[in-house]
Amino acid sequence: MTQPMVYVIAHSSSTVVRDCIHSLDTHGWKFELFPAIDGRRLGSVDWERIGVKMSIIAGKLPKRAGAQGCWFSHWSLWEQAVKQQQPMVILEHDAVVTAPWPDDIDIDSCIVRLYTTSSCKTKPGLGTWSKGAHAYTVTPQQAQQLIDRGRTFGASPVDKHIISEHIPWRFLGYDLVTLNSKYSVSSTSRTI
Repeated sequence: MTQPMVYVIAHSSSTVVRDCIHSLDTHGWKFELFPAIDGRRLGSVDWERIGVKMSIIAGKLPKRAGAQGCWFSHWSLWEQAVKQQQPMVILEHDAVVTAPWPDDIDIDSCIVRLYTTSSCKTKPGLGTWSKGAHAYTVTPQQAQQLIDRGRTFGASPVDKHIISEHIPWRFLGYDLVTLNSKYSVSSTSRTI
């Protein structure tokens, strides 16, 4: 398959994104920067506007402005995928591409996390989710499922929002994209 457009979520002040851009350029990926939404500027009116509340599994999302901004950034790209009716790759600013886009990735049957297996957890009745959402594919249909899930079940951290009971996903099985080892910290403290 031809490489879908890549959107890199980054604040204008991000220095980490330079390594991401360099890796994308080095391996010939087409991409655009997507301005990250600042969670400190979000309020209840923003949540009401999109028709989403916090999920019962939201964890620390309600208390972390950075996580809320991250969620809104991903949400905005899901809306864009639906509106444009185009698949896309979503990268966070600390992602690093390791190779050219492979022609044999099937992204139509499920969301593909563009890395090897990472820690997974299962919630009864909700399915399996994996830590991290720094690099994944999404089609317009999958994006609509993520939007519908948000409106039905509420917002939870992006990695928990992509949960198997509501949307099929899989790991690529090798590291086409990694986290930048120079800057990355645990997924519980990093923000976009």
